Amino acid sequence: MPSASYRALHDVLLALHEARDRRELSTGLICTLPGLFKGQFYSVDELDFSNSSHELLADAGETDKMPDGWQVFIGTNPIIPLIQTHGLEGFCLSRDISSLALVRTDFFNLLYRPLGLRDQLGVLIRCGDRAVGLAINRDRPFQEDERDLMDLIGAHLKVALGRCLPLSNAEGFEGEAMARLTTREREVLGWIAAGKRDREIAIILGIAAGTARKHVENVLKKMAAENRTAAAAMYHEAKGKK
Repeated sequence: MPSASYRALHDVLLALHEARDRRELSTGLICTLPGLFKGQFYSVDELDFSNSSHELLADAGETDKMPDGWQVFIGTNPIIPLIQTHGLEGFCLSRDISSLALVRTDFFNLLYRPLGLRDQLGVLIRCGDRAVGLAINRDRPFQEDERDLMDLIGAHLKVALGRCLPLSNAEGFEGEAMARLTTREREVLGWIAAGKRDREIAIILGIAAGTARKHVENVLKKMAAENRTAAAAMYHEAKGKK
């Protein structure tokens, strides 16, 4: 990866981990993603699957070319049924949807075709009936290395959402046990739930291995969790509550 790409990735991850709330997270992503991914249109959205509603949190790129009322087409994106059925997080239209199926959709014919768009790369983190996701749209297919980068960002996005959303929020990241954790400990818990070991957490967070190990010990103690598996299960259960 070129040094410029490393710097751009650093900027994206820094924006995620410094965000204090959902809006700040969305703005940070929109400001940094264009430096890492080339595209025509970028968006951070919130979806509610229970009533098919959609809220645009932030966008960037060639927004002036988007047709009036384009948001209504979000619900017709053929990737959404795959997310609901198979629990996908990272997605890429050109990889996950056949070209024949795509060209038969209103999403393609009423939005993508008029704008000259061909592919969409993104990640959507679901919690119960709601989800927060980011998407990049452009006029050429995304490559494997770009898809790998998005998967990495998705892992950090999941942890950032768990940290920056209020624990009392009805979107599902609440939990009495989690409320006892510091911001850093909630971040560590997110990586425990993602299956990372102490040394990996240390590298991800840029801290010493001993410091990471101490954070893990504090998390298990405060959550009264017998082991990492139990703590991860409590984390996922808290995320799944409404």
